[in-house]
Amino acid sequence: MDKKNILVVDAGKNIQLLITKCLDDAGYGVVTASDGESALTKIGKEPFTIVILDIMLPGMDGLQVLEKIKKLIPEQRVIMITAHGTVETAVEAMKLGAIDYLQKPFTYEDLRASVTHNISKISTVWVEQTATFGSCIAQGRRFLERNQLGQALLVIRKAITIEYERPETFNLLGALAELRGDLKVANRMYRVALALNNAYQPAILNLHRISQWKYDPININFGDVPAEKVPVVL
Repeated sequence: MDKKNILVVDAGKNIQLLITKCLDDAGYGVVTASDGESALTKIGKEPFTIVILDIMLPGMDGLQVLEKIKKLIPEQRVIMITAHGTVETAVEAMKLGAIDYLQKPFTYEDLRASVTHNISKISTVWVEQTATFGSCIAQGRRFLERNQLGQALLVIRKAITIEYERPETFNLLGALAELRGDLKVANRMYRVALALNNAYQPAILNLHRISQWKYDPININFGDVPAEKVPVVL
């Protein structure tokens, strides 16, 4: 299972600690930020399954930050929280793309329920939004670039159901296997891609690259190459 990392954006250190404990106890990885600028910087550097965003922030308010997040990563899922909310504010947040809106003080159960519910919806929504072969491949590449491997596998599988005999899907499956550290499967997937199209350059480059590593055919060991640092060609 891919680790679900959550970004908590709140100016209050006590709220950060409470939310972190709540989600950490539920098995999530939590990163915190105290303002919009630092939140946007962190979102630009690593993927987050969900962002929990307070409306009252120093500098940019939460609605401004939400708008910038959705421009940066349209599919990013954001839960808004506030102690001073109104119906109008909640409606505006939803119009800007928030997936939920929690009023402080909320209980641990309320927060966990919102996070769990919205994570469970992610795979279904992304598959529905990627209905063609080309859009599945494009989305799969984006997920792999962000190391969102579970979501990548989902849309790649969807692409295979649309057009089975295409090298792009098997090259991406090989890339996904590399990023998971399963180089035996990666090697096989790249070869399948080339069997479908022996001129497909990404698979040629990927297979050539891993063929240069130390390879033990008995133990299926490609040496001490960290999978996350492999320059995969998508």
